[in-house]
Amino acid sequence: SRRARVGLSGLAAPGGGAAGACAAGSACPPCGNESTCMLWGDPHVRVFDGKVHLRILDEGDFWIVRSECVEIQGRYGEKSVITAIAVGGAFLQGHRLVVEPRAVGRVTWDGREILANLPSAFAVDALIRATYSDDGEHIDPGLRGMPLKTVEVELPLGVRLTVDRWPKHLDVLVSMRPLLGGQDGHCGNHNGEDSDDSLERIRARGGGFLVSPEDRLLLGAGPPDLEETATVLDTLEACATGRREKAEELCRRSGAAAGGAPEYLESCVFDVCFAGDQFAQEDAAITEQRKQRAAAMASGDCTCRPASPAPTPAPDSPTQEPTPAPAPTPAPTPSPTQEPTPAPSPTPV
Repeated sequence: SRRARVGLSGLAAPGGGAAGACAAGSACPPCGNESTCMLWGDPHVRVFDGKVHLRILDEGDFWIVRSECVEIQGRYGEKSVITAIAVGGAFLQGHRLVVEPRAVGRVTWDGREILANLPSAFAVDALIRATYSDDGEHIDPGLRGMPLKTVEVELPLGVRLTVDRWPKHLDVLVSMRPLLGGQDGHCGNHNGEDSDDSLERIRARGGGFLVSPEDRLLLGAGPPDLEETATVLDTLEACATGRREKAEELCRRSGAAAGGAPEYLESCVFDVCFAGDQFAQEDAAITEQRKQRAAAMASGDCTCRPASPAPTPAPDSPTQEPTPAPAPTPAPTPSPTQEPTPAPSPTPV
């Protein structure tokens, strides 16, 4: 399908915002209406405005969130799973965060590896606070054995990311309030209307296009042809009967933990059919995390800057025993006083 490279209707070009205009004091979105976009599987997208699920079966670098200040891009690789996510734009003052899968990539800030160890943390005051851990708690006991390794990121303007790093792909949550000046991309326009974020409507607005080379945040090979790419649409009808029955059983068992919503079940069956059995529990894990994020947003603070990292406490001084006072120097023993020897008495004549 041919894709024209056009700008977003009514939005400035990505990266067009000056750092000052995109600073927290100038561009902070009003409190309220915070929502989460979920990208998972091969990939599916649950947009900011809620119920619409998109199935995107293209390969290449695409806009996830595109605005004057905030830029988030995803690379959809083989089988269209997410193989990298990048965050940049004026709100980060020209810095760039990239997260890749565990087995085939790294987490980097301006090209320098961060969060290399598990667990670990990274922070730049007023720009980013990030952690990498495997100690997340699952609500459902059936998911507690999942080898979940998650990057949690706080960024300016109230933008938060949760990225599950699987060996060869990523599942992603992006949370934010509606950005001043508007936004678009595969996560939708975040305007509170769930009827205008079908893939067709997003493409019509120019929000779901491939990232042009001059705007690309991710290095390395991009899609082979930015002007025209072949889109191969698999459908559930192409899944063999026995395979589909097994997928439905796996997804029902894991989907019960995620609420068992019909749209989730269909997406899960699709992933298991065409990408592998492991997607049943992986899909359930990210769906559960979205629920936890929604609960946290309902009770959390409205902020525009990442929390400042806690100062590293100075190491405690080792306890020292008091130095004993020196023993008093004994007085020198006086030499014995000798009585004088009396003169001999004179001998009488």
